[in-house]
Amino acid sequence: MSSSTQPDGDAPSSSKSAFDHETGTTLPNLTGKPLPNGSVMSPQTAKEDLRSKTRGSGTEAANDVPHKEGAKHPTQGGAAFAAAVATRRVQSAEAVVIEGEFEGEGISSSKSGDVEGYPELSDAEAFEIVKRARSMLVTDKESRARRKDTPPGPSTRDTYQRKCKLVDAWMAAIQDPCDTPLKVVVSQYAPHKQSFCVMRAALKWRAIARVRSQLQALAAMQRERLCDAGWHRGLRELSRMASELQQVLDLDHAECLELSQREAVRGKSKKNTLRRLKPGWRDVFLAANEHSETYKRAGVLMRFCGLRPLELEFGVEAQLVGDQVSVQIVGAKVRETAGQPWRRFSLRANMLPAWFVAELKPGKKIYTADADNMRRHLVRISAKLYPRKYKEGQQDIILSAYVFRHALVTDLRADGWSIEDIAAVLGESASETANWYGFRSQRGTRDAEPSAAVQGSTETSRPVRPPDRSWLNNDVLTYRGKLNKARSPGRKM
Repeated sequence: MSSSTQPDGDAPSSSKSAFDHETGTTLPNLTGKPLPNGSVMSPQTAKEDLRSKTRGSGTEAANDVPHKEGAKHPTQGGAAFAAAVATRRVQSAEAVVIEGEFEGEGISSSKSGDVEGYPELSDAEAFEIVKRARSMLVTDKESRARRKDTPPGPSTRDTYQRKCKLVDAWMAAIQDPCDTPLKVVVSQYAPHKQSFCVMRAALKWRAIARVRSQLQALAAMQRERLCDAGWHRGLRELSRMASELQQVLDLDHAECLELSQREAVRGKSKKNTLRRLKPGWRDVFLAANEHSETYKRAGVLMRFCGLRPLELEFGVEAQLVGDQVSVQIVGAKVRETAGQPWRRFSLRANMLPAWFVAELKPGKKIYTADADNMRRHLVRISAKLYPRKYKEGQQDIILSAYVFRHALVTDLRADGWSIEDIAAVLGESASETANWYGFRSQRGTRDAEPSAAVQGSTETSRPVRPPDRSWLNNDVLTYRGKLNKARSPGRKM
């Protein structure tokens, strides 16, 4: 039996996004006007603005930025038009300019005089611009390979585009001149470190995409022998893009926090909600959740399995086997080097609601629930169980899937589960990730309750990597050396 994806009521969700505070922030002493309704490009000098009308970035990222009605699109102009045509011709070709075929001796320019009032670039200058941009991309590629990063997915790209447009709007609203407008704008997010890191990652993603696309366009123009005035405009544009990328790479959280002249805000981890909940709060939730015919089964699985919201949407398979209920979960947040495509473990049937176990007797069932609608359901239950007091400095208690996730890890630790088995239940491929969840408490405290999960029943599609303790021996030897030195004869203690 599948749970429907329709909410119990039509009431909209009152939960807020993790970044809702961004739109309500104002920059001190920089603008007194409201933000524009759309995103525009960064402010430029009069000469630079005049040049921008005839040059184009040649990137896909530029197409994501709206422009004023009646104004020429950033990708129009002789150089960008030629670059766009050439890019389409080699859309499926390898970016040879990044891999090293774009060498100094291969660069040739037609001596057509000055370009837009600037002296024509020499071959050496052109080579240095390309070399710098290519070096930045290679460095980023190597660092991502070391971290085993994977490309951002569609949802992450949408988030990055929204963040970039928001920064563009702030940049356009700056009236007072300053040397580092980007740092001034991004510094407003520094008190919230997570928001700052997401904003910086979004800007880096866009800047790298622009540099890579411009390099590909220039390589295509060179193969087509289009090394004319448009070629030089493209090189100057590449130089500007590389400088913008360097500005993003130079953004330091500590410096931006000092520039904001505000105190750092402590992160709002979902596990801190556990400290505010009374013993037995999960039983109270189940009692209230049973009134919803749509979500009562999904609520049981979330309470006992610590599911992510999206995993409920994928579907959870449950089957009664003897005195245990076997559950199999299709994992979310799965990448090549992270997550579990699927995991399976057993629950004690006598600890689950009797009506839930009775439904499983005919055979195997798959339960699903829409992730967004399930969040709204939890918000509605939270409003009933924990009326909002609106006290200054006190947050509302809002239950979420991750609150149950943190609570489950707290229970498993108190039951003596190994960190590898806990990571398997959570759907993690690295055991160290499980250390971020829950609290380390002893049985008898209000944080831990007996868990329904059966120890030793976990199965995963990938082996769970044990924690890296290679640093431990070095630290122990260092500590022992300092201790022996302190105890040596003649040394004052």
